[in-house]
Amino acid sequence: MSDVEDGRAVGSEPHREAPATRTTAARGASAADDVPATVYGFLGLGNMGAPMAANIAAAGFQVVGYDAAGTNDRRPEGVRGVDSVDDVARASDTVFLSVPDGRVTLAIAEQIAGLTDRRASVVIDLSTVGPVAAQGADALLAG
Repeated sequence: MSDVEDGRAVGSEPHREAPATRTTAARGASAADDVPATVYGFLGLGNMGAPMAANIAAAGFQVVGYDAAGTNDRRPEGVRGVDSVDDVARASDTVFLSVPDGRVTLAIAEQIAGLTDRRASVVIDLSTVGPVAAQGADALLAG
């Protein structure tokens, strides 16, 4: 694990605004290989979710986030706050969950599964919820 100074890894670049698109040209391919930006969403911006969201944003990706305990108070720099679980699922391609327990995971999975206009096609649960809740969330989202 790297040393941390002022909330960021020592030697890492300071925060920069995320580009409108993340292109393959940045990795040495031609500009003709430009692809639309992938947007990542975070539900849960606490002790675990906020630093993970901040790292993804600092790497130049677009990140949106929401936390039921107060998005604006917990939102890290570079993460665009939104007003609800639904807003995250509608604005992002991949949603990360970092929530306190299986009950919350299941409630969020059910809410996302019920959205007919969601953009998110991938949901990744980073929470420690146990196998029953994880399998239940998988069944809700697959159905």
